[in-house]
Amino acid sequence: MYATSNPQDNAVVVPTRLAPPAPDHDFGDHDYDAHDLAHFSPVDPPTVPARPGLRASLVSWAANTVAWVAFVTAGVLFLLALGHAMADEPADGYGVAALIAFGVAVLATIAACAALAVSFTQRIRHGALRRAGTIADVIVLSSVTAFTALTALYPLVFVLTAW
Repeated sequence: MYATSNPQDNAVVVPTRLAPPAPDHDFGDHDYDAHDLAHFSPVDPPTVPARPGLRASLVSWAANTVAWVAFVTAGVLFLLALGHAMADEPADGYGVAALIAFGVAVLATIAACAALAVSFTQRIRHGALRRAGTIADVIVLSSVTAFTALTALYPLVFVLTAW
């Protein structure tokens, strides 16, 4: 019935009976009920429903993921540096790598916060906060991004209180 078995494919084929135009002469027992692909014309695919803020939301989720991977990496490198320093071995490389990983995490956190703000404003502007899935995404993404931002700010608070 369809030309493709993939329902997500962009090429949409209308499931109707295709018939060639009426001939101006008779060919005898030609079957006009068969699908004659010479007279087939494709149909434009239906438009994708608008999902404002979805791309920015996905960018924010990806940035949060990068931030958390970098936070864990920085933590492991910091523990390695601490262990090497306690064993009187050179630990400068691990410490610098931990600082670089933490810097990457902070930059990813800033990107996550910016993408969350863009996603939220796009969804408000287009009135998309009426669907439960969109509201749940905004709530969960806001919580995860806030926790990521607090994790990025924790060393700063620690340094400021010790100062």
